Amino acid sequence: MQVSFNAIAGLSARLLLAVTVAAPLQAAAGRVIEVGIVDHTGATPQQGRALARLEGGRIRIDVPPPAGRPDTVIYLPETHLLLHLDGSRKKFMEFDTRLLGSAGEAARSFRQLVDEALAVFKRQPDKPAGSVDVRAGGVETISGLPCRKFVVTKDGNKIQEIWATSWRNVDLERGQASALRQLASYYDNLATALAGIPFFEDMQQFHLGAVIDIDAFPVLIRYYTGGRPAITVRMNRPRRESVPDSAFGVPAGYLKQQPWQAGALGR
Repeated sequence: MQVSFNAIAGLSARLLLAVTVAAPLQAAAGRVIEVGIVDHTGATPQQGRALARLEGGRIRIDVPPPAGRPDTVIYLPETHLLLHLDGSRKKFMEFDTRLLGSAGEAARSFRQLVDEALAVFKRQPDKPAGSVDVRAGGVETISGLPCRKFVVTKDGNKIQEIWATSWRNVDLERGQASALRQLASYYDNLATALAGIPFFEDMQQFHLGAVIDIDAFPVLIRYYTGGRPAITVRMNRPRRESVPDSAFGVPAGYLKQQPWQAGALGR
């Protein structure tokens, strides 16, 4: 199964725009995180890079996409908005983060109810389908940072290895670290609530719950599919850099679409 780089937009959700013409061109102190991505699913590994820019609680993530997929994600906590931009098609989707939690929980509750009903019907063990387990391992040095290794399994199968360092070891303000954690949580809810829509269906392959639970800066994440490495994501140490206010706007001429509309992102 081919895994496209666009599916990582939520990871780095699930970890980590464009220019508004009317926005002032002033810049504010911020942080920049470079993210290296390796796709192992093809005959030859493919490499790409993503870029996350943070200023206050605002986040912009640019991801190398295939055509017709979101290539920019913007998180605006002051307006409770999460934006997906497709630069090649000049389209964007907008989500109110205040609604994502309840939508995600409702979808999860419904699926759990169905799983439990099926388990009783099939007389299966009590352990619910899709259960995820996170086990902490030893300490290793990754990219010069002391990291704790975590192994994540789902239904007994390894789906992730995560090497994470304490937030104290990276140069992020408290609000920026909180915003990254919150963005990962929103994507977890978004992928659950909108399962079945192509882009979000891709995102379901990359579990974000473990990253949220660990509550540390994820330096290296390795995803597995069918026991084989699928995607490796390495996040560099954040560096200080000015980020212009214009980075967090939707450019003129972009068409707003709903996820279920024909021609929406990922169609």
